[in-house]
Formats: sequence, C-alpha cells, structure tokens
Amino acid sequence: MSLNELIYDIKNLCYSGLGSDDSIISDEQIAHWINVERALLIQKNFESRRFLDPSSIQDLGCIEVTCTDKAECCNLCINTDEFVYKSINPIPDPITSPNFNITNPALLTYVGLITYDKPFEFTSPAIANWSKYNKYTKNSIRAYYRNKYIYLSNVKNPYELEFIAIRGIFQDPFEVGNASACEVCKTYDDPYPIPGYLVSDLKKIILSKYVPYVQNPAQDVRNDSKTLFAAEQK
Repeated sequence: MSLNELIYDIKNLCYSGLGSDDSIISDEQIAHWINVERALLIQKNFESRRFLDPSSIQDLGCIEVTCTDKAECCNLCINTDEFVYKSINPIPDPITSPNFNITNPALLTYVGLITYDKPFEFTSPAIANWSKYNKYTKNSIRAYYRNKYIYLSNVKNPYELEFIAIRGIFQDPFEVGNASACEVCKTYDDPYPIPGYLVSDLKKIILSKYVPYVQNPAQDVRNDSKTLFAAEQK
C-alpha cells in the first residue's frame, strides 16, 4: 500500500465516502499524522511481540564513512591519535525501543559490510570504547549510533573501509528515501513501510485522535459563514 492510498482512504472516511472540494485537511498534514502514528504503532508492536516485520525495514544502501580523530570538539582541530570511523552524513532518525537492545535501542537491523554478509556488533558507545581492552573482542568492529551518526570502533587504521550498509526501521520513511540511493519512498506512490495488520489500527487512531479537532472548528466556521450570508441577504 502506498502513502497516497492511505491518505485517500482516510479522507474518504472523513467525508463518509463523499468527495470534498473544500477539504481543510491537506495531504501533507495527513502524511505527517501517518508517519507519527506509524512509528508509535511499530514501537508498541515490537515491545509486545518482540518481532520486527520485514515490511517495515528500509535499506539506506551504501553509506560513505571516513576515518576521523576520536576527539570531537567544535571548531577545534585536536589530534589524540585515536581513530574511529564515522558516517560522513547523518542518517535518518531510527525508531527506538529499549526492548530491542538495552545498550543501544535504535531499531537498526543491520550495520556492516556492503556485501551484507558481515554485520558489525551493534552496541553502545561505552561498550564499544571498552571492547578494545578485551582480548576476545579487541579485533572485532563495533558499531554504535550517536547524534544521528553511525560510528565504528576497533577498525584498524589504515583500513580499506569506504562504505557500510545500514538497514533499519526509521521514524520518517521519506527521510530514508532522500538519504538512500535505493528506490525506497521517493514519492507518495511508492510502497509505504508498514505491516498490513497495522493499517486498520493506524486509520482508527488518526480518525479518532486528530480529525475531530480539525473538522469541528472548520464546521463552526462554515456554519457561521452561512448565518452571516443569510443575514446579509435579508
């Protein structure tokens, strides 16, 4: 199902199947409601079922990374001789759930080589930093998410690592479309990443949570306008 189809269904339910040329609810507004409630539904569904539906997962494709000094100070160039790899551009905000990974709750299902056959261990910044002192893990690449970027520790420098692949469930599917070279969520006509069994709940939530507060003031305005025009005609 595409986002346009979801928007059409919601509008159709709003106006009881009748077309409305003076609709006061824009497609962009409904799309925003859909994105917000989709993220909450997926989070709640995962926390109750411990299952990530593949239809919700999006692929960011090949993300360019660079080797940088571990110290990050605004407007200062500091050399600590400790290096991490970092995604050059920020990634879209993932949905989070502490039940997914207590040390790093971002719902990222794969961070690893672009061959998709070697995932890095996804963990917290603290555990990633300490892993280099563990004789069993010091040579294993660890990945973590912080402030919209993906970081990789325990990467031997120099290392021929230019790109990584990232998959996950993100708050705004269209941010993924803008960030990814893959053909995902570029337009409202592309498949929208939500399981079919959540669509009915999504519509019910939007119709009960948002639509009445938009329709009622507008109805009052229309009624007032009719009264005013009737008075003027007398």
